[in-house]
Amino acid sequence: MISHVYRTKNRPVAAFAMTLTGGTIVLIGGVLSLVFTLLENFLFGGGTWPFFVAAYSSGILGLISGAVIVLAAFKYNLRDKKATTEWATAAVIFSVISLLNLGGLLVGFILGLIGGLLGLRHGEL
Repeated sequence: MISHVYRTKNRPVAAFAMTLTGGTIVLIGGVLSLVFTLLENFLFGGGTWPFFVAAYSSGILGLISGAVIVLAAFKYNLRDKKATTEWATAAVIFSVISLLNLGGLLVGFILGLIGGLLGLRHGEL
């Protein structure tokens, strides 16, 4: 009975879980990067502008890449194989881009990459 109600054959459940977890970790890493940069700026004064520009852009990059990875995870549940392949490709690309922000201490990068590759594999079948 349960197999008729909730079929996992048509949906990449493992890819969804791994990509969602990885994207969330990358997103949290981006938020923490911005928060710590703001705290350092206000507590220790101005500092040099190239450092703060790089730190702010790293945090914003973490926010954007984490948000796209999380969005890609939710788009896996579509029934369309082409959409699954496209969003899995986006998850892989933005997981690699998240390395510029250390990819959620590399754990988010690894989970997002493996989840994206699982989603690509599911989209091919």
